[in-house]
Amino acid sequence: MDDMSDGRVPEARRREILDDAVAVYVRHGYTVALSSAHRAVVQRPQQVKVMLNLGLALITGGVWLVVLAVRLLNRPMDRVVLTVDEWGVLVPEFS
Repeated sequence: MDDMSDGRVPEARRREILDDAVAVYVRHGYTVALSSAHRAVVQRPQQVKVMLNLGLALITGGVWLVVLAVRLLNRPMDRVVLTVDEWGVLVPEFS
């Protein structure tokens, strides 16, 4: 049975759609954590508001720098799972 007869897109096209979507995320600072034929996980560390933290460090006489160091070393990740379904629709899931 031909994949295109019922609206499904070929495997190669699904991979192209996924590769294009991953490239957009990579241009925005994400890295690829996992990639398969129809799914990829991209991630980047969450932003730390440096100016706010430096202001807090000034207010607290430098004590806040300890908190800032811990936050920088343990930043949570912004993750996006990108999936291309059999009809060629890109479905991003944010976490």
